[in-house]
Amino acid sequence: MSGLIKPHGGKLRRLLASSTELQKLNEEVYDLPSVSLTPRQLCDLELLLNGAFSPLGGFMTRKEYVSVLDNVALPDDTVWPIPITLDVPASVAQEVKEGDRLVLRDQEGFALAVMTIEDKWEPDIKVEARKIYQTDEPEHPGVSYLFENTNPVYLGGKVKGLSLP
Repeated sequence: MSGLIKPHGGKLRRLLASSTELQKLNEEVYDLPSVSLTPRQLCDLELLLNGAFSPLGGFMTRKEYVSVLDNVALPDDTVWPIPITLDVPASVAQEVKEGDRLVLRDQEGFALAVMTIEDKWEPDIKVEARKIYQTDEPEHPGVSYLFENTNPVYLGGKVKGLSLP
């Protein structure tokens, strides 16, 4: 009998590629569109890849995002208080569609993960602010960050890690 507690959501998800997957993905990253992540997005990616954001398998889809906004829980009723989203510039969003894969890179251009896009949408960040922070006043630091630093399009989908940030 193990003395370890169960991971949040019941399943620990480490999203780093196996050695076989890693070899294949490393060959493919040069042919895929990519995006450089912000420091905050790099932190989210690291927490996804190492399992700290279990049971998430990647950046939230619209269904997961809406469920978190409306219910403070994932669609399976696992408590989750804040969206884990990947916001991208419109120029990146125009390059990809659902089913495409996108390389997630650090600021130096190193490929860290490959995301399979399941969802693409333009969020209403005022609604997001009101539902998550209970205000849309820019004096609130979370609201301020959301309004000043969020790109116009969210992408959701599973990620497979090549390396931790």
